[in-house]
Amino acid sequence: MSFPPYSSHDDNSGAGHFLGFPASQIPPEFPFGGWPGSQEVQGGYLAPAPTGFPSHQVVQPARHPVLLAEHTVAEVYDRTIAEHQWGTRSLHDVTYGGVSRGIGLDINQGSSSSAVGSTAVTPPNTSTSRTRRPPANHAQTEVLWEFYRTRSKKPTHEERLVLASETGLDPERINRWFRWQRGKDPSYDPQKETERPRKERTRISHDQKVFLTDYMSRNGVPDAPQRAKLAEMLHVDSEYVYNWFETRRSSIRKQAKEAGPCTRPQ
Repeated sequence: MSFPPYSSHDDNSGAGHFLGFPASQIPPEFPFGGWPGSQEVQGGYLAPAPTGFPSHQVVQPARHPVLLAEHTVAEVYDRTIAEHQWGTRSLHDVTYGGVSRGIGLDINQGSSSSAVGSTAVTPPNTSTSRTRRPPANHAQTEVLWEFYRTRSKKPTHEERLVLASETGLDPERINRWFRWQRGKDPSYDPQKETERPRKERTRISHDQKVFLTDYMSRNGVPDAPQRAKLAEMLHVDSEYVYNWFETRRSSIRKQAKEAGPCTRPQ
């Protein structure tokens, strides 16, 4: 594929041509060092700058941030490498997760003390990537199997909390373990669970939905402690919060697939 034109090393006249270029069209292996017109120097690369920036800045591309499809290369470039004293911040110093997003950067032109502009970009974190956890050990699995064989193949939320305290495993991980075993068990009969009182369906208010939607725009994959805190604030159990985020992420992926790949602006 071809990239849009960038400025030369002598002037900044062509830099504005790449504004609006969708990041989704950048190859996965693309580092800032692969920026057309860049030159390798000690500590990073010398790359062309966007319109309104000094013509060159040193970029350290070792850990460049993920370029989200919703944001342009210009936005990511603005937040990560523009700074009053260039070279003091490397790309891996910029955090995109949780509350560390939305860094406002004041851009100074040359040695002048007046700010040319500032940028504050807060891309939503909808990534579903997770750190792989170590498998449950033999002792933990034995506790789960004992409960599965002698008590119930479908423990309630309260029972999963008790199992979590006994094994040290996350309650949602325990829930997935039981779900997986039921799916493989030909002797499992869902009708036998009907003697247990059916749990009333949880319904949340409009304001609670707005709160969760706003939270997801800042953190699309909350971890277990964060989900527990959200559940406490909304007066629902953590399983509901987990399922809500799972459903929303699935809906976002479906909408993105139906929309098709981004097209390069002419």
